[in-house]
Amino acid sequence: MGAVSYVRDQLGLSAGDFLYEMCEAILACNYPVPDRMLKLSEFIVGQYLRREMIGKYPLTGEIDIFAVEGGTAAMTYIVNTMRENFLIKEGDTIALGRPIFTPYIEIPTLNDYKLKVV
Repeated sequence: MGAVSYVRDQLGLSAGDFLYEMCEAILACNYPVPDRMLKLSEFIVGQYLRREMIGKYPLTGEIDIFAVEGGTAAMTYIVNTMRENFLIKEGDTIALGRPIFTPYIEIPTLNDYKLKVV
């Protein structure tokens, strides 16, 4: 009940909406949609990050959280985001530290990216 009390009393969120979202999350009713965090969960994590990383300093703008379901998905999304924002292009060379989880080695060489790895 501490979690419900926190989101209701300190964050001002609906306890019913929070419990409903947690049930959906536990049952994985939304997978693979949405492609980002559930709405209330994103808000709660954002408040936590704000408190832990910014503290009492004023924040200009909002925190945009891009949480994903796992490390491989995170790496894929990061590389794709860099490509979509023209930070990398086909044929660019990137460095990967090793040892590294095998999918991370394979992502850059996919036909979508065709990066050279050193």
